[in-house]
Amino acid sequence: MESQMSARRRNRTVKLDPRTQLIAVGSAGLAVAFCPPLGALLLTGVLAAYAALQGYARQGAGFLAVAALLFGGHQAAAASPGTLSGFLIFIFGLLLRLVPVALSAYPLSRVPAGRLMAALQRWKLPPGLLIALVVGLRFIPMLRLEYEAVQTSVRLRGLSAGRLSNWRRPLRMFEYRIVPLMVRSLKIADELAASASIRGMEAPGRRSSVYAVRMNGFDYAALLAIAGLSVWGLAWNMGG
Repeated sequence: MESQMSARRRNRTVKLDPRTQLIAVGSAGLAVAFCPPLGALLLTGVLAAYAALQGYARQGAGFLAVAALLFGGHQAAAASPGTLSGFLIFIFGLLLRLVPVALSAYPLSRVPAGRLMAALQRWKLPPGLLIALVVGLRFIPMLRLEYEAVQTSVRLRGLSAGRLSNWRRPLRMFEYRIVPLMVRSLKIADELAASASIRGMEAPGRRSSVYAVRMNGFDYAALLAIAGLSVWGLAWNMGG
């Protein structure tokens, strides 16, 4: 019964082309670079619906909740006098602008590497840029898993960031939490590069793929919506 329900949910989702998803990430990045905090919050709400259409409603709601908390913190800092308020306004504003970009990139990060390669080959990108883009998108989810593993390890050793006594030695906190992540990240990058070479990503000529990649009506509708949001955001910024 549960497998049938999950299959029905998958059938109700919209499957967009990776090129559409990549354009959405770039448009979100350009939009939040100039929009006010309220615009970043509204953009996160639109992107939450965009993620829900692709089957990531829970993740979209989580990103929207984080954006709402950051917006509330930004507004509270703006209404509070003091020298610290300016720093808090900057931090909350910066984090708030990162949320819609991360949300727009989430569906793209779930695309299989083979399908992503097949789609980006249609753009005739240079092989070096294509490999760097695909490996980078595969690297981000793995980096998150490695970060969680490192945090679990340091908590078991009594070096949790929740203990104020551990912050008496900030260099030790940096050594036991950040340095292992950096070393592990270098190893993961080497493994991903080796995997790309083994699969023949550097081979000359056009690669064949088992994925049938083509733009459909949903992609064109999404691109029109992205263009409309971009024009609306530009008009709002010019008017403000």
